[in-house]
Amino acid sequence: MDALFTILDTQTEAVVDLQTKLTAIPALGPKNGGDGEKAKAEFLLSHLKNIGIKDVRELKLLTPRFPAVIARISLQFCPVKTQKGQCGSFLT
Repeated sequence: MDALFTILDTQTEAVVDLQTKLTAIPALGPKNGGDGEKAKAEFLLSHLKNIGIKDVRELKLLTPRFPAVIARISLQFCPVKTQKGQCGSFLT
């Protein structure tokens, strides 16, 4: 778990950027005049695949409007290597 937190500590900017993009996508439920969370799930699926995560799935648990995204990531996963060979940003 310490290894995971060490990696995450280097990704603050990437995590904030990803959260900003996710927050910008509307996700109102049908009772509030929206289309649910499908657009957010599609964005997240695309983002995870674009940074090289191969084991990404969408589960349609209740309705297509409310999908769940599941990704399995290895601690060895590093989408970008710096010139020094260290793990770079998760941003694409």
